[in-house]
Amino acid sequence: MISIVSAVVAIFVACLAFRSNHDEHRRRLREQASQVSGWVARQSDAAGWQTRIRDKSALPVFNVRTIFHEMEKLPSAPKTGFGWRNAGPAVPAPRIDHLRLPPEADRDVSIPEEFKWLDGNPTDRTCVVSISFTDAAGHYWERDEHGILRQASEPRVF
Repeated sequence: MISIVSAVVAIFVACLAFRSNHDEHRRRLREQASQVSGWVARQSDAAGWQTRIRDKSALPVFNVRTIFHEMEKLPSAPKTGFGWRNAGPAVPAPRIDHLRLPPEADRDVSIPEEFKWLDGNPTDRTCVVSISFTDAAGHYWERDEHGILRQASEPRVF
């Protein structure tokens, strides 16, 4: 009886160790990607809008692509910033994106002509960016228009 209990406990401990190793592997895999982001903001001189892509990690990222999305506020959305939906087609950056973003660096990306309406300071719609990139280990990642990061097998087509 003791040997059966010991075997069950050993199997349980092995399963916990496997899960712990798997979770640690996933955490390390996402570590660099979680430090890459992009956003649209008003320029400091308030003359217009700019898009900033940031790599806060200690390693470079490659094949950075920036896609712009028009979002509109849902009529019943709370005032806390949630409740936005896509309101138009996704638009790639107006020029070929920088292919490499150095560690701990920012890059500005031009906003497409289709989004110049931002200068009118609308309150019921806005522009956000999604980005895709390859991390230093060669894994492909996407951060969608809602800011959600996921590993992907290949680039999204727009």
